[in-house]
Amino acid sequence: ILETKFKVHKTHGNFNNELGVPLTILAAPEDSDILVLEMGADNFGQLDFLSKLVKPDYTIITNIGESHIEFFGSRAGIAKAKFEITNGMKKDGFFVYNGDEPLLKELVENSNINATSCGENSYNDIILENYTITRDKIDFKLNIDKNSFFTTLKGKHNLFNIMFAVAIAKKIGLTNEEIRHAIDNISKITNMRLESIPYTEDSLIINDAYNASPTSMKAAVDVISDLNDFEFKTLVLGSMFELGPNEVEYHSGIGTYINNNSRGINLVISVGDLAKNITDNINNKDINTLHFSTIEEVTDYLKANKHKNEVILFKASRSMKLETIINDIK
Repeated sequence: ILETKFKVHKTHGNFNNELGVPLTILAAPEDSDILVLEMGADNFGQLDFLSKLVKPDYTIITNIGESHIEFFGSRAGIAKAKFEITNGMKKDGFFVYNGDEPLLKELVENSNINATSCGENSYNDIILENYTITRDKIDFKLNIDKNSFFTTLKGKHNLFNIMFAVAIAKKIGLTNEEIRHAIDNISKITNMRLESIPYTEDSLIINDAYNASPTSMKAAVDVISDLNDFEFKTLVLGSMFELGPNEVEYHSGIGTYINNNSRGINLVISVGDLAKNITDNINNKDINTLHFSTIEEVTDYLKANKHKNEVILFKASRSMKLETIINDIK
């Protein structure tokens, strides 16, 4: 959105730690107007360090998931560590956050920072009022504009990401019309993050295998559930790592989530020892399940069992390398 009016330099890949952030800053062309930096952490104190290094004008926390929870102890611990991103923010700085997340709402209410909340609840500043998902796009309405928006990005969670960007763009001075036009033309996405890949004559692969946490895996279930114009839906889910002592429960919880929240999914394939807990906990009579120990076995199965007008979504932790399956079946 900002690139439509300014010269923007941004984080590439996941250069988001104490090495990657300085490298990104130093790589910025001298005539850059805006620097967009991703900051990540797998322990307390890291975002405090990065925020004080950068001294940002604007900061955003998109959500509180369970990534690296083994180092933070709880979701409340993750929220506290992520909130460190505001520690170096300039005094007149501006914080944007997911107002539907109680842990973030509480942290903001106990601070004195300028903040804008985004979400579906009516108490938020920017509100997602409604949305319609089809194979090719999502039409949606925000309370800031009487006109609708659309995006080709997949997944309801990306509507939240768009809201965060809209909040910053409005603060920087873009008009609603400029913002809407920019959103309509968003096409570039990071590889392996809900990346759409044509498959056979009328089928689709969704490569979301960049990484996974319980929160993002549930979002992937929602993405494939919302796609109503396919005759067959397949989920390939691999193990998630760095979840601490409750890793089995987190995987089992994905199976329970699929039981209770999925729509129209025909087949769930798990791969890896931890992921077996996902399919072991699916007992919906309308969903078939399979488990394989290796990605090679999944590849062989998918090659031998193609369906007409099928969508296959892949999701797992980075080290599972599910993109190997995609490359082989293509």
